[in-house]
Amino acid sequence: MLIKSINYQATQKRISDHPNLNSSAVTSIISRLEKKGLLARFPKSGDRRVTTITLTSIGDEVLSSTPDLLQQRLALKLKRIPADKLQIIDDSLDLLVEMLEIEDIDASPC
Repeated sequence: MLIKSINYQATQKRISDHPNLNSSAVTSIISRLEKKGLLARFPKSGDRRVTTITLTSIGDEVLSSTPDLLQQRLALKLKRIPADKLQIIDDSLDLLVEMLEIEDIDASPC
């Protein structure tokens, strides 16, 4: 198992803080990804209580071949639309939300 030089590394605590998952769920996810060869664990030199989780070259290949999230692609494409056309889209979406009576639903990503 080779580790690429790109620095996809974090401690388990930092990983569990990011998506607000509990430690046992993160441990389980990391273990499954490690068994598949996508991640590797390395104890920190001098402090074995801290473990660095590193993306392997196999994990990097999988990450590279994974399509962008839909929201990211949409955000990039919306940036290219002129302001007047964005206003038309905004007005249309407001009308649709009003017609469906879903004003109070939070549909923001995370």
